[in-house]
Amino acid sequence: MVVRKKPASKRIRKLLDYNPDTGVLTWKRSPNPSIKAGSVAGATHINGYVYIGVDRKSYRAHRMAFVCMTGKWPKCQVDHRDRHKDNNRWDNLRESNNTQNQGNAGIRKNNTSGHPGVSWQSDCDRWRVKAAGRYIGLFKNKKKAIEAHSP
Repeated sequence: MVVRKKPASKRIRKLLDYNPDTGVLTWKRSPNPSIKAGSVAGATHINGYVYIGVDRKSYRAHRMAFVCMTGKWPKCQVDHRDRHKDNNRWDNLRESNNTQNQGNAGIRKNNTSGHPGVSWQSDCDRWRVKAAGRYIGLFKNKKKAIEAHSP
């Protein structure tokens, strides 16, 4: 397996212009004959993220925005505060670790309680509570389970 290095942050900043108020990245220079300088960089993928191609490899636009603003690649993840994957405004982005990012994930589609961290455990007829990846306990009463999850 060949591991490709990320382009240097200097190169990204030379190729792309980032508007922190709109979250839009545009090409400073034409990357190829079919794309004009000044045009919006990237396209929205079916997964909801905007991807930009540089040197024959795709990168998520929010990571490129981070490079444009800070001059370095993020150490871990870049989280969208409002959970909209295509909203790359600077005030909506933050560098985060996996725990912080997952804490901002919202309620999963298969959630049975309507509250994060609280789910129905059918094998024992109880509400199971987990917070920050730690098991809290089992509860007969849904309201008490939700209260146990809240700080």
